[in-house]
Amino acid sequence: CVTGRSIISLCLEATSSGAYPEPNNVAQAVNAGEGTVEMGLEVSSTLSGSNMDIVITTGFLVEMNDVKIVVFVLEDGIIEPQENYTSYYGGASVLSDFEHNGVLRYSATDILGDSTPSTVGSHEETYSVDLSSYGVEDYEKTTVLAMLVDNTGKVVLNAQFAEVNQTQNFD
Repeated sequence: CVTGRSIISLCLEATSSGAYPEPNNVAQAVNAGEGTVEMGLEVSSTLSGSNMDIVITTGFLVEMNDVKIVVFVLEDGIIEPQENYTSYYGGASVLSDFEHNGVLRYSATDILGDSTPSTVGSHEETYSVDLSSYGVEDYEKTTVLAMLVDNTGKVVLNAQFAEVNQTQNFD
């Protein structure tokens, strides 16, 4: 797992439950995302009109078994009402004009992952999507999240995130 934005919650949900109250336990999420792994991801996307081309490169230092890849297209900046069941935001039951970020708009793979080569070396996977077919409101506010997961699709082994028209190299 890596830290930042929606990835934190995906990492915790996939492997464990966050301690309540979650906002007071950011260190739990950060610690879940630390360490050294023997696999990595590079994420790149290009946008032409409503068409997005995505290139995911995976790299393995050791041979792994039963690794899957998950690729999501997310959108930020969606303004919609939000039900609120907490004391946050003054305890209002509905938050009008709430800004939603990291909204899943398209899954290029099965939601729990597709099989992917996991032999030593690098491997490239490409995906193309017409974002107009998936309710995307602002193509420029999309991002790509790629994750390597175990064979259940519930344990995140590594993740990488990139904004549209950018490349996030292995790190």
